[in-house]
Amino acid sequence: MKEPNLFVVSLLCGLLGSQLTQADTVSEDTRAAFATSRTERIAVVGIGDSNQRFGGHGWSKYMAAALAETFGCWGTELKWISAYQGEEEDYGPAPTELTSPTFTGWYVPEGNTDKVSWKHGSMHIPADDPIDVSGPLKFSLTYGTFAKGETGSFSPSIRIDQPPFNILETHEPISTVTGEYSLQTVSLKLPADAGRDTQIMFSVSPVNQEIRGPFYAESMQAVNTDKSTGIAYSTLYAQGGQSLFDMLTYFRNSLGEAKLIDYFTHIRAPLNGDKRCILMISSGLNDRNEHRPSEGPQSGFSSSSPEGFRDNLLRIVQTLQSAWEKSGGDPDSLFFAFMPSHVLSDEKDGSLRPYRKEALDLADELPHAGCILLPELVPHAEMVANRYYDRGTESNPHLSREGYKALSDAVARSVLE
Repeated sequence: MKEPNLFVVSLLCGLLGSQLTQADTVSEDTRAAFATSRTERIAVVGIGDSNQRFGGHGWSKYMAAALAETFGCWGTELKWISAYQGEEEDYGPAPTELTSPTFTGWYVPEGNTDKVSWKHGSMHIPADDPIDVSGPLKFSLTYGTFAKGETGSFSPSIRIDQPPFNILETHEPISTVTGEYSLQTVSLKLPADAGRDTQIMFSVSPVNQEIRGPFYAESMQAVNTDKSTGIAYSTLYAQGGQSLFDMLTYFRNSLGEAKLIDYFTHIRAPLNGDKRCILMISSGLNDRNEHRPSEGPQSGFSSSSPEGFRDNLLRIVQTLQSAWEKSGGDPDSLFFAFMPSHVLSDEKDGSLRPYRKEALDLADELPHAGCILLPELVPHAEMVANRYYDRGTESNPHLSREGYKALSDAVARSVLE
């Protein structure tokens, strides 16, 4: 059995029965997982409940920022392009030849046109993004081609995202009708410009230009081609009120293996070196009320029990590990970071402590896993004193912006070698 994998500054004496020094609290393999970002690009992927993207920010914003500041940032998140509410009913389903293997997609059928808008089709990179908007940037878009049709076309574009909205680059029109269904990737490069200091928008086509169906787009991402090290943070799952049982059900049934393989194929594409990825899994708050039987290797435990929590977590690990390997990933290049929910008051935190213990023990048994114990990084008293809970309400299941930032900064410091 390996040494405990902890992303913590100190351990709960009551949890493990002993006091460890700071030097003992982060195992070699845990530090090494993040340390590889100093020599190659690695991907970090967040999976969690409502705290993952609470209020449009949560861990997806603040953990991404903290890790990027600590280890450097080579790229944006992998951004998915989806149909807006009601569009699928208006347009009908896209061809299964495109939807079956893809994670998600935006479809415009033959004979219809659409435009980029706030609903979908664009990615905005702030002026202060850690990717560095003044550097040489490469924007990539995954789209579908069609076996039949006549008029499908679009023109990927990059513009300054403030008045006068000058277009910096636009790709020549791309025909989507090629005689076969397939997925293709088109890239658009933006040379470095030391004077570029404004927000940039990458879009499927210029804002006022029509996209002609048949059209199907899946994802987009931007990378700084000068950066060969650091991290890029993306979010795979962020749903309010959901437990590990729900996450597992989503991965296995709603998505299925083919879409997970597609997801990891995209995550791996811009990586170099050993193409490493760290999956950060956060849960606990909603598991307390999840009583359906666990569906892990042992199965049958109440999912609200410590045993059920562990069982579901292990099956999630196995499900994602399998998809990672089938996408071409080396099993040794995928690392799991378990991050059970933040601390609540003593009265309410009692049901979360066993989950942290199970996550800790499971990480100890798996070859490539670690555990982030948030209460040891930012204790309850500090949370209350600094009003880190949402709206200042003690033991709120959600955090304030300051709370997410403080805990994210603490995590980043603790994994820094």
